Amino acid sequence: MRLNTFHLGVGLLAFLGSLFFLFMGLAAFAPSYLARPIVQGGTVSLWFLYAIGLIWTSVLCTGLHVLVANALEDRA
Repeated sequence: MRLNTFHLGVGLLAFLGSLFFLFMGLAAFAPSYLARPIVQGGTVSLWFLYAIGLIWTSVLCTGLHVLVANALEDRA
């Protein structure tokens, strides 16, 4: 089966959407979990770490999609 950029895009969208809804679910139903500091006695909480991780994951997924789409277009 040949890789299709549409299917890759939908798969990445589902992956990022699930991470986002997990983040929103934690914010709505367990805010105290994300309010814990990363380092004992520190001021940076898990909110910050999760949000930055979500942003960088979306950047990496976008880059992956662009690389695959360009490679498939060059091959065609």
